[in-house]
Amino acid sequence: MGTVSEQLIAKFKERGMRFVFGVPSGSWLYYMEAMRKQGLDFVLVANEASAGFMADVCARLTGIPAACYGTVGPGATNLSTGVLGAYLDRSPMIALSSEPPEHMLGRTVQMAFDQQAFFRPLTKWTTRLSAERLDQIVDQAYRIALSETPGPVHIGLTEDIGGREAVSPGSSTQIPGSLSKPAPASEALLKQLEKSFNASRKPLIAVGLSAVRAKAGPLIAAIAEKHRIPVVLTPMAKGILSEDHPWYAGVLFHALSDRVAETHKQADLVIGVGYDPVEFNYEDWMPKAPLLSLDTVEADIDRSAYSGVCDIVG
Repeated sequence: MGTVSEQLIAKFKERGMRFVFGVPSGSWLYYMEAMRKQGLDFVLVANEASAGFMADVCARLTGIPAACYGTVGPGATNLSTGVLGAYLDRSPMIALSSEPPEHMLGRTVQMAFDQQAFFRPLTKWTTRLSAERLDQIVDQAYRIALSETPGPVHIGLTEDIGGREAVSPGSSTQIPGSLSKPAPASEALLKQLEKSFNASRKPLIAVGLSAVRAKAGPLIAAIAEKHRIPVVLTPMAKGILSEDHPWYAGVLFHALSDRVAETHKQADLVIGVGYDPVEFNYEDWMPKAPLLSLDTVEADIDRSAYSGVCDIVG
């Protein structure tokens, strides 16, 4: 069956992972050797924060989560900067950190602290690897990292686990790749959307990060052209609509934002498409107009100030 380190790397390889970024430590050598044998690249970085940033960008470019690693204590805290960046930028990631040997968990140990508690608010999920549940843990980590809204997960590796014999079976029952999509919006909500849209005279489309993940650019362009609706983008949605498109109205909070505001402040209806307030809250720029929010989650907006909010979730 092989060791825990060998099986963990094999699970990563099954899912198309090619790179792990980080700064090695003694207990990490088991995993580096497994990577050498199985053809994955360990990319040495100068600082663990860079490992997190590189894994983040790797996932953005390939759609496949990469992994990053930091050792006990300062290695983990350095790594957390890149992990938090992925959390806020909605990038799937597997963050790994060494922890004290199992029999020393909870004891006073050089450099050690509670890394599970530390990573909990920075990730979608944090756990500790177990030789008995390795397959289950890795499958769950991928499923959580890739599900809406994507983000990092953290797996702690006790320093004594890498060389142990793996107990859990080495084959996966399911490789989470094509995750289930949200259910379509109800017919009633779609009728409400149509009614609000038909009643507006100066609608505006505001496109955010989630629309980029959904590859909604061509559809947004077609709708803007058909109905002659200006489109504003958040910075992370920049590029989803060409700047020379006739209904491109600019990027929020970028250069010439005062000129962009000349368009959006006239809107009598805002249609948010994949708009993620992790960049800017609606209240930072939106006029007091009704909001139609098309997303996988409900809009995060002060509904006491903006009463005409309709969530089309699906």
